[in-house]
Amino acid sequence: MSRDRMLDRAMELRPWHVIVVGGGCTGIATALDAAARGYRTHLVERGSGDNTAALSRDHSVSVSRRGLVTVTGGKWTTCRKVAQDTVDKAADVGGLSPAPSVTANLRLYGYSTRRDLLDPWRVYDAQAEAVRELAEGYVRG
Repeated sequence: MSRDRMLDRAMELRPWHVIVVGGGCTGIATALDAAARGYRTHLVERGSGDNTAALSRDHSVSVSRRGLVTVTGGKWTTCRKVAQDTVDKAADVGGLSPAPSVTANLRLYGYSTRRDLLDPWRVYDAQAEAVRELAEGYVRG
């Protein structure tokens, strides 16, 4: 489905508070941040296969005269900050009640409570035993 068709479909699905175009790390984080604050959120993937390596890794949030909030740039290691800045701006422009971002404390897959840095299984945290059993079964053949 083309991006234009996806946007048309998004208009049919209203009401929503935030629509995010592009499902890269910035888009996903922005959609997650908005939804976690209780805003009705719609994510539209670009699907164009553009080369994202050429994009800026700094981010900028701007607002058009018509109130369209646009975020450009960003990188995986700062996606939560990019999302927070974007949703804060969108909420302000849209006249929504302020809501604090909760994604700073959201544990993503791969979070580990294991503190032994030499333990090779620590990256699997809760799944460590299951992964170890799979690996041992594979080695035994």
